[in-house]
Amino acid sequence: MKDKFRRFLEEIGFLPIKEGGTWKSLLITHGNPKEQEKIHSEIEKNLKDKGGWKKGGLYLYKKDGRFLYVGKAKELKVRLMDHYKESCPATPKKYKAWYDFFSENKGKVEIYWTVLEIEEERRAVERILEYILEPEFETFRKKYKIKED
Repeated sequence: MKDKFRRFLEEIGFLPIKEGGTWKSLLITHGNPKEQEKIHSEIEKNLKDKGGWKKGGLYLYKKDGRFLYVGKAKELKVRLMDHYKESCPATPKKYKAWYDFFSENKGKVEIYWTVLEIEEERRAVERILEYILEPEFETFRKKYKIKED
C-alpha cells in the first residue's frame, strides 16, 4: 500500500521533496532567540518572493537528510514563525514538547513548503506524507503522548 501512496504523491507532484516544481525551500537556524527577528524576516521574504505569502499549505522540516516534521497551516507565514519561536529556550510551557524535540535538532534546518489552499486536501496530503516519510516527530509524539493538531 505504501508504494501506491508514494506513486500517487509522485503523480500529483508532492514527491520527491526538492526545491522547484511543487516545493519551495529555505534554510534557517533553529533555536537561537537572538536570531528571531532575522529569521522572521527571512521567512517573510522567502514566502513573499515565492508566492506563499498569507497562503495555506504544507511544510516539512529536514535536517541532515532526515525528515523531522510534516505539518499543515492555514497561513504558512504564521505557522513557520510560530515554530521558530517554539524552538527557542523562552518557549511558553504549552509548547514544551515542540521545544524538547527541536532542542535535540538545533541548528540548520531546511524547510520545504508548498501552497495548498483547501483544508481537506492539506489534511489528506499531510497524512500520506507522514506515512511515507516517517518524520521523527511522529515517533516523538507517540512516545510522549502528544495530541495531534
